Amino acid sequence: MKKAGLFFLAWIAFAATAQQDTSQQDLDRLESAIDALQRELGQHRGKHDALQAQLRKSEVAIGKVNTRIRHNSAKQRSLKKELAGLRDRQRQLEQNRNKQQVLIAAQLRSAYQLGQQKTLKVLLNQEDPALISRAMTYVDYFNRARMAEIEQFNNTITELRELTPGIQAKSNELNQTGQALEEEKRKLARQRQARQQTLASLSRTIDDKNARLQQSVKDRAGLETLLNTVEDVAATFASIDDAQPFASRKGKMKWPASGRIANRFGARRQQGGLRWQGVEIRADEGNKVNAIHHGRVVFADWLGGQGLLIIIDHGDGYMSLYGHNQSLLRETGDWIRSGETIATVGESGGRNRPGLYFEIRHKGVARNPAGWCGS
Repeated sequence: MKKAGLFFLAWIAFAATAQQDTSQQDLDRLESAIDALQRELGQHRGKHDALQAQLRKSEVAIGKVNTRIRHNSAKQRSLKKELAGLRDRQRQLEQNRNKQQVLIAAQLRSAYQLGQQKTLKVLLNQEDPALISRAMTYVDYFNRARMAEIEQFNNTITELRELTPGIQAKSNELNQTGQALEEEKRKLARQRQARQQTLASLSRTIDDKNARLQQSVKDRAGLETLLNTVEDVAATFASIDDAQPFASRKGKMKWPASGRIANRFGARRQQGGLRWQGVEIRADEGNKVNAIHHGRVVFADWLGGQGLLIIIDHGDGYMSLYGHNQSLLRETGDWIRSGETIATVGESGGRNRPGLYFEIRHKGVARNPAGWCGS
């Protein structure tokens, strides 16, 4: 555990240094290449491609709204926890205040009774100097203890007064966050409705098997072109020499999402001669999608057939891609730790059920994920 912690810290330090050292020109070049490719792929012709553009707009908007909902939900949980802590402290202080009031009242009564006995006369009537000394020490101790209790009581009252505005402020912030969260959920409902209308229109434009096959071939060609583009540019990036190599973790990495594998790598797909270049993981919408290994995001955007897609470069020619996401939590150029949450499971790309499409590639060739990820 200690060794893993040290490796983690070393990786963080390395990533920060590497991110600073990597030329901004590399990222600019990557983004320029992606933008050019997106424009090329976005040359819309015909009703179907116009609907694809509408689908992209809806799904990108849904992804952004879901990200804001996730952020507001996390903030709401944090605020509730802080508020609960403040109220616990308030209750504790009130209990302390009540106890201190009782103790001070008792001490004041004792002081009054001691005064009534004419303490000085009692002390002067003593014949034993040792008894006089002890009595004086007792009186002094009693007075100091009483002053300490009064000071502690004043501190408790002061903290209670300072705590009250903080509790009110947190309550107001929590209410505002709750209202923002509800508004985002209403936006999400509207965007989902727009998406469903677009999907219905799309299904009417692809009314036969041949049309579906042509679209699948076109989508796969777009993905291959994108992968080749980012692979070429990423090959010039600074290598991650000090981090654990991707190849050394073969068979030891975790699957990116919890769920059931719905297809066999390399098997023929329903659409004609296409074969599975990766695997589809059936999972609940909104579930976490985690990076299988550390690396750098080289693509985080919407792509036809894949929906919201994120691609990570792991160095040495290895890449992993994660498609059909509900929302993307990281951006192009971000450094990623192994196991870090990068997206959430969705059904973008025109799908009608949630799941994650997952691929591993090495120097442009798709690899069977089952050989790399444990059960």
